[in-house]
Amino acid sequence: MCTDVCIVYNEPLPGTFEAAGEGAAVASVLDAVGAVTEALGVKGHAVHHLPITPAGYNLIPRLRELNPRVIFNLFEGFDHDPESEGQLAYLLEKMGIAFTGAPSRALIDCIDKVKAKSRLRSLGLPTADWQLYRPGFPLEPPSPNLRFPCIVKPLATDASHGLTERSLVSTFPEMREQVERVHALYGQAALVEEFLPGREFNILVMGPPLRIFPIAEIRYSLSTGKPRMLTYASKWEEDDEYFAATQVQCPALLSESCARTIEHLAARTFTELVGRGYARIDMRTDRTGQVMVLEVNPNPDIGPASGAKREAEASGMSYHDFIREIMAQAQPVYDEAPLHTIVSVP
Repeated sequence: MCTDVCIVYNEPLPGTFEAAGEGAAVASVLDAVGAVTEALGVKGHAVHHLPITPAGYNLIPRLRELNPRVIFNLFEGFDHDPESEGQLAYLLEKMGIAFTGAPSRALIDCIDKVKAKSRLRSLGLPTADWQLYRPGFPLEPPSPNLRFPCIVKPLATDASHGLTERSLVSTFPEMREQVERVHALYGQAALVEEFLPGREFNILVMGPPLRIFPIAEIRYSLSTGKPRMLTYASKWEEDDEYFAATQVQCPALLSESCARTIEHLAARTFTELVGRGYARIDMRTDRTGQVMVLEVNPNPDIGPASGAKREAEASGMSYHDFIREIMAQAQPVYDEAPLHTIVSVP
């Protein structure tokens, strides 16, 4: 048996995020699966779906049976095991199977926001100051160089999981309450990061060869007193004030110098932290107007309502062509770094 393209993704199941009232983000992978299937089908590809769950029989025999030419990797990891996203990519690397998107090392390092920020700092790339609070350790006030207000977020999630308007804190008691909330709801460390009050941007990058898409700006029209930040509700809850008051301008209206700064930062960040595939780089300006890198998101959402789709279309590329371009970049990648893999299919 030989499958042309096998779409691998995580089967949406009840878990940590659903318990936190954030199941919509997890379920959205099915929208991406449907859209990718349609785009590839139009091109004549035979597509097989392979959902993955935390329990079941081993994935390797199933992949050998299917013998796909290319894996279209939409796997987002398990909510209780963020590194599982990178572990799947590592398994495909070891098997020598061509797959779309970022290599395993990028997925593992970038899901851990502190690893990514530390790497940015080591390269001389600007990012906001931060402090990490792990569960089970004394919760002390932040160091003097970390200025309030701050954002409190889970260490290793994406899709704005864990972000509400109360995540913006101005005092230590407020910070402690939110750190404890992250520990309790998500079972992981809490990142406390200086809040950058300026403009907010994101930009899609692909490569190699390096391709930078039009810059998008997140614009807020919230009522007075509401923090200008991209909460979970901003992305996923259509009946929420934050959803209605969060718009995206793409291409962003920017001076030439500001646009070049953002593009340069995005290019360096992608080259150094991701390397290949596609990624969304999130940025924001600080009190002085300096552009800072917030997060690095390899293999971001590419579903029909995604920012990636918006930016691809703003560049003049159709959505179907964007999906096919992602697949055209797929290639086997070999990484000999040791890494355990625990991935199963139903």
